[in-house]
Amino acid sequence: TFGTTDTIFEQIELVDGRLPLIADASPDSVIEVILHEDSATEFGIQVDEIYLAHNWRLESSDVLQTTRVRISGIWRPIDENSAFWFYRPDVFDDILLVPTETFLNRINL
Repeated sequence: TFGTTDTIFEQIELVDGRLPLIADASPDSVIEVILHEDSATEFGIQVDEIYLAHNWRLESSDVLQTTRVRISGIWRPIDENSAFWFYRPDVFDDILLVPTETFLNRINL
């Protein structure tokens, strides 16, 4: 699942890598994401690896059905007790975080 929130990048620290760049709106562009440290550790995922994300709601012939995803960084919360985390930070374990612009212009078409 892809996700974004306006100020999350101010509430996290990178364990490895860098923040994701804004993806080009082209349907064949690679989407850069950051992944929670717990998920990266559990599944052995590392920075700069590329995966394929599938949108099973689309027909296989749709160019948006498969998207390349690059892990640009691994993150953890700076302060998991901060008021920012109205949900516990581990709720984000399986969410691939992207810049808002990527979500609006590339993912949420």
